[in-house]
Amino acid sequence: YGLKSTIFVTPFYRGQKIGEDKEYVNLLKNYLDNGNEIGMHGYQHIAPEFGYPIEFPFPLFKTQIDKLSKSVKILEDTFHTKIHGFRSPGYGHNSNTIKALGKLNFSYDSSKMVIKPAHIPRHRIRIMLNRIHM
Repeated sequence: YGLKSTIFVTPFYRGQKIGEDKEYVNLLKNYLDNGNEIGMHGYQHIAPEFGYPIEFPFPLFKTQIDKLSKSVKILEDTFHTKIHGFRSPGYGHNSNTIKALGKLNFSYDSSKMVIKPAHIPRHRIRIMLNRIHM
């Protein structure tokens, strides 16, 4: 049907920098060569790398822009293409993420997940709050 898609990748894959796995890089380059797009999916895919599914004021803007900048450099150097899109790991992000993406000229963020508060179990919220206060 000629449909194109975006796959979101991290600069680190299986514990190593993405460029070190030639087979994986070649697979993704073939994907790009067929007119598809690669977007960024965090730095190491460690939650909460860019925040939580509910708004908390951290990680801070500087922390996020540093990680995003490093990620962009690695992916653009590896694939020789501009990175336009972002999807945060685990849908976790905050207003600092949006500001950092804007500062780095990302075209879009597909991290938003529409949920009803009842869909987040109370024990999960308690766990997230406990991690914040550690």
